[in-house]
Amino acid sequence: MKRIMIGCLAMVGALTVTVVGIGITIGWWLWSSHADSKTRLGDRIVLQIDGTLFGADRSSPLSGVFGRGRPALRDVVLTLDRASRDPRVLGVVVDLSSAGVSMTAVQELAPVVRSLRAAGKLTVAHADTFGEPEGRMAYLLASGFERVMMQPSGDLPEIGVALERPYLARALERVGIRAEMGERYEHKGGIDMLVATGLSDSLRDSLTTLVDDLHSQIVSGIATGRGLPRAAVQQLFQNAPLSAEAARAAGLIDSIGYWDQAEALAQRHPGGPVDLVDLADYAVSLPKPSGPQIALISARGPVVRSSGETGDLFGTGPQMAADRIAAAFDQAIADPEIKAILFRIDSPGGSYVASDTIARSVRRAREAGKPVVVSMGGIAASGGYFAAFEANHILAHPATLTGSIGVYGGKIHVAQLLERLDITVERVSAGHVSGLDDPLRPLSEDDRRRLEASLDRIYVDFSTRVGRARRLEGAALDAAARGRVVSGQRARQLGLVDEEGGYLAALAAARRLAGLPEGSPVTLVSLPRDDDELQQILRLLEEFGGIQLSLAQLRASLSALAQLVNQIGLPPLSRDMSLTAPGVPPDLSGIGR
Repeated sequence: MKRIMIGCLAMVGALTVTVVGIGITIGWWLWSSHADSKTRLGDRIVLQIDGTLFGADRSSPLSGVFGRGRPALRDVVLTLDRASRDPRVLGVVVDLSSAGVSMTAVQELAPVVRSLRAAGKLTVAHADTFGEPEGRMAYLLASGFERVMMQPSGDLPEIGVALERPYLARALERVGIRAEMGERYEHKGGIDMLVATGLSDSLRDSLTTLVDDLHSQIVSGIATGRGLPRAAVQQLFQNAPLSAEAARAAGLIDSIGYWDQAEALAQRHPGGPVDLVDLADYAVSLPKPSGPQIALISARGPVVRSSGETGDLFGTGPQMAADRIAAAFDQAIADPEIKAILFRIDSPGGSYVASDTIARSVRRAREAGKPVVVSMGGIAASGGYFAAFEANHILAHPATLTGSIGVYGGKIHVAQLLERLDITVERVSAGHVSGLDDPLRPLSEDDRRRLEASLDRIYVDFSTRVGRARRLEGAALDAAARGRVVSGQRARQLGLVDEEGGYLAALAAARRLAGLPEGSPVTLVSLPRDDDELQQILRLLEEFGGIQLSLAQLRASLSALAQLVNQIGLPPLSRDMSLTAPGVPPDLSGIGR
């Protein structure tokens, strides 16, 4: 029986190696198999983007294997930025019907759309409708294009912003479950849904400020893009949803039509025929950038101490693992070719200890003479902000959710539930054992004292270090801290960030801090390097399949697979104490974008 089990495991292991190897080869094909695309592109092209606008960022060793094959947001931005300076590119046509963009992704893309228009490139945005879920953000992006077209059956949605929070304390009490927790301070909002029956005045005030900021940004973005007064935009959307005819009459779209008509519109250029080229094909046709190296370290998801705590095998639940981030910074510090570090953060926070580990890595890089520029994505709050504040320069989008300088902790226990069910719990212990982590009994007075002392200590450490790094003190520090979640726009006003902007602005800042000429070409080097990702795959194979391979063996296997694929002639493929921010709707925060 034991031999049979060993044989089965060996078979599963072999299949796993094969599947992973083929998957990696296919993932590599998605970008490298178009090597001859450059020779096929004409001198008059219009770039085309349809379907999902961009894919997930590569944050785990297997995400590239099982991903959808779409470029990451930064690749779209950097490619369109190069297209704005390419005389072959006459325009861009984008189908936003299923774009799936967040508010911060729109703010990431908006500057490059403006650059395309300023360079005289025709920009056309189309959607079958903007009225389906996520349509608001798709329309916000479309409003910055020169021409906006929508299908006759489509409509425009409302553009209001709302945050809803269910309060569970009474429901939990009814079933004998109780949360005994504490937080610092009144604006933190991480536990109130478990311990309160409604919004406190202070939390209502800070969340109202947040939604007002976001709504104002949406209205301003549409007004600027469509050349309309803010008041007119607000009035027009009071009657939403708006039909295609009503939207055209109001100047919110330019024409009514289908995707094929949008493609035809984008190809109408004097001087001869124009070829439509998929953005991914255009991207791989471009020569690789050359120049001084800037490290790109991307971090997404909750902050955890170890990469062993990452999400599932297929990378659908990314984590911001402190050990992996620290290793990336170590590589950047040790490499003399790296002139600066661009640290992209998209995290609601998490472990206090892990956040501290990452902050230390940022400071070490600065002390080693490697300037660090933080670029915040959809959210970089609480522990996500802790990881950022030591940087030389911090950028956020206007709609980035950041701040949340505070902490919460405690536990949920079922003592009353056990009593109602007539369940008795007996305990045997040696030495002092507190009840801080015991879900079967309430906190004692001593436990509560220890909890409050820990919360005080962590808050003082967090806020004091932010104040020192950002040169804030007294009332100015209090206005930025005490647990407030703020928009990136307001964070700049409070002194928590230095500049509003995305990848392009962050690269400009990295060049400046590294002493490189403005606009000079640079090479982005993603860290940790690929060898580390292959090592992670090896660890996964050993952990889940009992397979022990060396890095050289894995490389040899992949090389053999690549040769086999070439012989077959397959066609190219198409393209602890928590420093955590309170939950927010993903269409506002843009988490993972």
